[in-house]
Amino acid sequence: MVDFIDQEKELHLMRTVWPRLCYIKDRFVYMLDHGPLHADRVKRIATQVSYLLGLSSLERSLLRAAAIVHDIGMSEGGKNKGDEEIKASHQRWISEILHRLVDQGCLQLNHTQIDFISKIAEKHSKPYDSTTEPQFSNGTKIRTGLLGAVLRVADAMDMDQRRTPNFDKQKSLIEQVCPDQLKYHESANAINGIKIICEGNFPSVQVFTDNPYLSQLHISDLLRELGETPLYWPVTVFHLKALKDCQYFRIPGHIKKALVCAYFNPHSMIMAALSKNNLKRRGIEVEICCNYEETGNLNTFWNECFPKLRDKKYDLYVFAGLPIQIEDPERTISELKPLIRDGKEIYYCHYLEKNFEALQGFLQNGIKVSLGDSWSAFVADTPTVEDLYWAKIAALITRDRSLLPVLKPREELLLKGLLKVFHEAIQTGSNEEIRKVINRICDNDIDFFVTESRCWDDICKTYLERIQNSLQIKGKTLYIESAQDIGLKARTIYPILDEIMMHYGSVGFETNITLKYPYIVAKFKRTKEQIQVLFQSCWRVEGLIPVKFLCRVGEDVLIPCDHILWISFKSDAEAQKVIDETIDRINSELSLLNRV
Repeated sequence: MVDFIDQEKELHLMRTVWPRLCYIKDRFVYMLDHGPLHADRVKRIATQVSYLLGLSSLERSLLRAAAIVHDIGMSEGGKNKGDEEIKASHQRWISEILHRLVDQGCLQLNHTQIDFISKIAEKHSKPYDSTTEPQFSNGTKIRTGLLGAVLRVADAMDMDQRRTPNFDKQKSLIEQVCPDQLKYHESANAINGIKIICEGNFPSVQVFTDNPYLSQLHISDLLRELGETPLYWPVTVFHLKALKDCQYFRIPGHIKKALVCAYFNPHSMIMAALSKNNLKRRGIEVEICCNYEETGNLNTFWNECFPKLRDKKYDLYVFAGLPIQIEDPERTISELKPLIRDGKEIYYCHYLEKNFEALQGFLQNGIKVSLGDSWSAFVADTPTVEDLYWAKIAALITRDRSLLPVLKPREELLLKGLLKVFHEAIQTGSNEEIRKVINRICDNDIDFFVTESRCWDDICKTYLERIQNSLQIKGKTLYIESAQDIGLKARTIYPILDEIMMHYGSVGFETNITLKYPYIVAKFKRTKEQIQVLFQSCWRVEGLIPVKFLCRVGEDVLIPCDHILWISFKSDAEAQKVIDETIDRINSELSLLNRV
């Protein structure tokens, strides 16, 4: 019998293999990235596809574990072999490495689980075999052949610029040392992103590129992988530069007016603005609902705000980065059914995993769904270069570290300027200011945000002064005892805490830095019976184990991204116990890594 791999065991698995994956990234520096960020992206893509295919929770848990370790064989791969030979045969070593880690007591998994994980992981480099018989565990079907095919496609779909983050700096070196790898880097560097569009039972893939000629290598590989597996989906390629100055034809149809609803944070504001621009190019009138009162709280939006918006005369409803009611997904679907019956179209764009549990219900009720990473949660029917530029900024807001090496100074200023004006809008509580910010994004007013960036450092210094009396240093972790007294707003707290960690000591060059204290913990005492604790790691530190993999998880946990984790407690004593355990684990893990 093979047991379900729960979240705690999966996080432990990732934490255990993280140093090996970092070694692979450094060892095969002239190849496309095969490190921990690649493994995590493949896991996310495979997870999305698993919900799309309706896989069981057991199958999904095994698939996710296989995605984490699918390249681990490259950390050994035999002696006296060249890089290409090791890469070509790396799947053969997966089982041996994992079973050895179990024998050494390094994994919280058993040998039966490892057998299944290895079989799935090994198939990501092998042709799909339709004759593979499904195996059963306690009456539950485990389709290792199908799971291997999903992993194979997910691996092929991680083919954009993030696979070659240092290409501009390393191109000449690659040409000299490993010229046969250059074509793979050029192809990945030409691909801006990829997403899945789902309408009923007909998924399709969208690829965004600014150079179709160079990107063709990876696109052809993806088409081959899709064609040789049960996931035979069509692929649409958008040539962004060709579309930049194109005047889109206004297609006559029943969609004349659309409403875009977006969660109230900087990321979703960008998603709303990009969705508006794409729809406007099709001749559709667009209104945006994105402010603190209406979309700042999910329960308020779905229970009070949306029923009123539903009665208005819109032909299309777009939800850009707006989570569903996680506790009751069916209720969200029931709120949308009257619109579907009236012939309205609904387009749901999101990327958080908890929302995918409602995916089958959405598709069965005729709701169009966009799947992808955080940059992709917008309507992209008429994309331009500018759209993907802003999408990159949105991904940086959600801490996609793989974009840091290609972050340009002006983009850094734009990011700071956006955070500054959003912070001010929250402080004033002005919906008019929020509308102005969204309109400036729609107008691609980069100069405005770059100018506003000058004040961001001053804002961070203000909060740095406020925390002096409550800040403690515990090993490699900064700890804020009474964070509720500082006045931090949840929607801008993360970048401010990043700046505080940077302030207390950093060394490095450009985007690769090392911090004295790369983790921070902040305790918020809401009431005597409600304690919220924020655990955060600095996403700018390359190779750092994200805090998500170092914390104990449970039911009252919110994980916006790998580097941010909120846990709610009912007592201060319970909160303090978990805080102390986590800080001890952080210091222990960093001590082990420093000895490697």
